[in-house]
Amino acid sequence: MIDDGARCLSACAVMFVLGTEPSLDNSGGCTSLEFDRRMHVNATMGFHRRDLSLPEDGPLCSADAERRFDIAFLSILEFVRVGNNWKQIEEMPAIAPDLLRNMLQHEGEDFFCIDTVDKAGRWDISGFRYDPPETISAREAVNSYDNLSNWVFGLANIPVENADIESLKALTDRHDPGRHQLQASPTARMTVLGRAIRYITWMKTVAGGGNRFCQMFVAQDPLAIHACGGGQLLGRSFFACCSPDQHAPVMDFFDP
Repeated sequence: MIDDGARCLSACAVMFVLGTEPSLDNSGGCTSLEFDRRMHVNATMGFHRRDLSLPEDGPLCSADAERRFDIAFLSILEFVRVGNNWKQIEEMPAIAPDLLRNMLQHEGEDFFCIDTVDKAGRWDISGFRYDPPETISAREAVNSYDNLSNWVFGLANIPVENADIESLKALTDRHDPGRHQLQASPTARMTVLGRAIRYITWMKTVAGGGNRFCQMFVAQDPLAIHACGGGQLLGRSFFACCSPDQHAPVMDFFDP
């Protein structure tokens, strides 16, 4: 956990992103590890690679240069090895390849910082001490689904754009939650049709594509979001594949 006003940079950020906790099964036995990484909204976290420090006076012998190169290369190799430890319950490695890429692209005091909700969500870092919304609208449901899908599919660089009113009507459907049972009784149930994942020339309308599907249950006081869904073309879901006649058993809770 990175607390209010704390700074977690360089090696600290690497240790932080490897944070896990045991996941217990119904009998109380430890089955696997899941991520447990929490960051205060006023905290600072940044990744980078070390810069190369060479002596400014005097020659550098080839043996010394080779030794420094080997240390740097083996350090990156070890980081990749540790980061690739698979977390079964998360269905992903400890450190995503694109986070490693961003880390290696920044050097010295030029840090790659986790400073947006999109970055935190993409790399499964929970925020705390924020003011959660009190309700969720159709627009927020669509954007939430786009975010959840992009984070799991590794499409964080694709922007989530607000849909216009007519598109929202076509993309969302609100239902009576009567027969659906959740631990927290929902006050609204929404079905969200996926938008185009890639905004290419022949998919110019925000309602285009339609290859993703999501169900959301929204509970109030406090706001809780349960959702399931995924992409048919990409063959992967952000929790479990669901259809209009399925409900709680295939859903998971998401931080509002």
